[in-house]
Amino acid sequence: MLEQALTYPQVETATGLTLSEAQFQYVAARARAGLRIRKESWTSHGPVNKYDSIVSIGAFEHFASPGDSTAEKIGLYREFFHKCRSWLKPDGPMSLQTVVCGTTRPNETNKFICTEIFPDSELPQPHEIVEATSGLFELTLLRNDRVQYSRTCRLWCQNLRRRRAEAVAIVGEEKVLQYEKHLRLSSFGFDTGRVGLLRLVLMPVV
Repeated sequence: MLEQALTYPQVETATGLTLSEAQFQYVAARARAGLRIRKESWTSHGPVNKYDSIVSIGAFEHFASPGDSTAEKIGLYREFFHKCRSWLKPDGPMSLQTVVCGTTRPNETNKFICTEIFPDSELPQPHEIVEATSGLFELTLLRNDRVQYSRTCRLWCQNLRRRRAEAVAIVGEEKVLQYEKHLRLSSFGFDTGRVGLLRLVLMPVV
C-alpha cells in the first residue's frame, strides 16, 4: 500500500506503522525514496510533521479485546481517532477499512477464527465506530463491501490451493489446512452478512 501511494504524483513520502517484525523487514528491504516504515504502535506514534492523510486497513479489529464492554471499546476507538485527528492537517482525510459484526453479535463470533487465526481480536460494531468519531471526524462516506470481500477470500483460497505444495513446504500441512478453513469460513460469513467489511472516509471536524 505504501508503494502504491507513492505512484501518485502529489505524494512525496508515505509512512507505515506495523507491529510485525516480518512485515517491517519486508518493507525496509524495499528501499525507495519517500518510503518510510516504523515498527511501533499507534499508541506511541508521534509524527514530526502533520500528515496530509491517513489510511488504516485491517488494524482496527485488533484494538479491543474479547470481554471488553461496549463503553470500553468505544473509549479505545475514540483514543485512536483522537490521535489520528491530532496527526492530520486540518483538511486531511482519513480512510478506515475494518471487518465488523454484521448479523452476528460479538459473543457469537466464530471460535476457530477468534482463537486460531486472530487471537485476542474483537470485531467492532458499526455504531461503536460512528460513536467514537463524534466531534472528531465527519463521516463523509460509508460502504459495506462484504460481497466483494467474500469474492476476495474465495480467490485467495483458490490461489492457495493452486500453489498448495509450495505453501506446505514453507509453513507445513497444518498451517495450510488452517488457512484454507479460515478463508472458507470468512467467505461464508461475508456472503451471508454475518460479518461486514466497512470502508469509511472521515474528515476532521474543525
